Amino acid sequence: MAGQAVVQIRDKLWNVAVATTYPELVAGLGGIASLPAGYGMLFDLGSDQYISVTTEPMLFPLDIAFISGALVVVGLAEDVPPGLVLTSNQPGRFFLEVNAGEMAELAVGDQVSITVTQAAAAPAAFSVQQWSAILEAALPIIGAIFGVPAVIKALKEPEKKD
Repeated sequence: MAGQAVVQIRDKLWNVAVATTYPELVAGLGGIASLPAGYGMLFDLGSDQYISVTTEPMLFPLDIAFISGALVVVGLAEDVPPGLVLTSNQPGRFFLEVNAGEMAELAVGDQVSITVTQAAAAPAAFSVQQWSAILEAALPIIGAIFGVPAVIKALKEPEKKD
């Protein structure tokens, strides 16, 4: 599950979902019919890099801010219609997508504040019982691939040497 945050640039605030995993980054806001005013999505790529954004799956126009790891706006694209691919002119770590028109009056060089309000859910750890069930289910497959004698040998306790 994506985390949540509040992004502030100048006097503008957005409540955002934070995309960090590959599936979240790829899905983005695609297929969503609309966003309430003051809401959006913040994409965290983990490090500064040139960013390509596609609006192919979008159903409404967006404003997009490219933001560096130092939390400075390094690029803006306003009123971007569905069906385009944009690439940032400067490296950035984040990009913010909100409704078209909501970034009016912002500028490259503006400082950005990101306040995490809910961290992304961590993947659940498997218990010993779950790992045991996974291994038990996998043994027939492993045996078929490597041969049953190899699996039996691997599961035996090591021989003690004197």
